[in-house]
Amino acid sequence: LRALASSGQEAAENLGGRQSGSEAWRSERGELGLAAAGGDGDEAKKKKKKKGREYKLRDFVLRVSGENPPDEMGFCLFDGETETKWLDFGFVETGSAFVEVEFAEARTLISYEMTSANDEPPRDPSAWILRGFPNGDGGEEVLHNVSETWRGFKARHMKYRFCLPSPRPCKRYRFEFVGVRDRSQANSIQLAQINLNF
Repeated sequence: LRALASSGQEAAENLGGRQSGSEAWRSERGELGLAAAGGDGDEAKKKKKKKGREYKLRDFVLRVSGENPPDEMGFCLFDGETETKWLDFGFVETGSAFVEVEFAEARTLISYEMTSANDEPPRDPSAWILRGFPNGDGGEEVLHNVSETWRGFKARHMKYRFCLPSPRPCKRYRFEFVGVRDRSQANSIQLAQINLNF
């Protein structure tokens, strides 16, 4: 792993997670995100969480498990701006979240970069699995596995590069996040950027 922090950047203080109020209070503030919004029943919420939200971007289709409208959306991960971010409140309930990209043709991912968001270090991803699907559907392969022993981001807006040990062409790539820096204080998972290097 190689850190690509900008020069002179100071490590952020470990801020405690924000205390949230009742579900009604959080809903008024827009803190429930897509995973729990809309007044759906439990079964509908589960289906929505599994399928997530889909966007057609310029070069690929993007799917995310959840997001926090109107500003902390899935497509913010690929907008080239470190001041924006993706945030999913559904992570606390389910213990997982995903970001998935699908291309029309298979492409070989060599490495990827992740940039930490602007605040709340407890929400930083700490463990994930990157899965690749050569044909887009079946035949998944684990391309990279980052465990909770990873030391994590040392500052806000910090970029880390991860190199795949055995790159192979895939049409679909799925980041499955299964850990955050401090589950006891995080009320969500968040990330500013993902850059894919082919």
